[in-house]
Amino acid sequence: MNLFTRDAPRQARRSLELDLQEYNRRVLQHQDEAFALAADLLGDEAAAAEVVQAIFVAAFSRERRQPEPDFRWEILRRVIQACRERSTGAWLPGPTGLQSVLAGLSSEEKVLLVLVDRLELSYPDAATVLRKPLAYIRSTLCMARRITISKATV
Repeated sequence: MNLFTRDAPRQARRSLELDLQEYNRRVLQHQDEAFALAADLLGDEAAAAEVVQAIFVAAFSRERRQPEPDFRWEILRRVIQACRERSTGAWLPGPTGLQSVLAGLSSEEKVLLVLVDRLELSYPDAATVLRKPLAYIRSTLCMARRITISKATV
């Protein structure tokens, strides 16, 4: 029995086209959120665009091998990791806007504030993205907010 037919290349192309269409739908659904997170963490829109593009390109090849059931959370995790790896010295550069509010916080506190307050993720969703217990999310956010409030009133 011959497993390879003349239609095999055409079927493979059709499968790739369907995969690509589905993947593009997922990208469109999450790209704005991923970009906002990267831009807030890096303080540079051009760098954020590079990071997000690289993450989505790499994610496509992973998705073809093994689809990620928690695609949104995995993309946000990878954005956070890429921003941490890309940054040198001060994680959120520049003394203006969001960066000045977040100055002096740990990288974990910064990430949590951006995820919950800027991107409006729920506490359970932030816990899922960071793979941390809900109690950790609550206590870390509480401390981070106290620090930012005390800086704002000084």
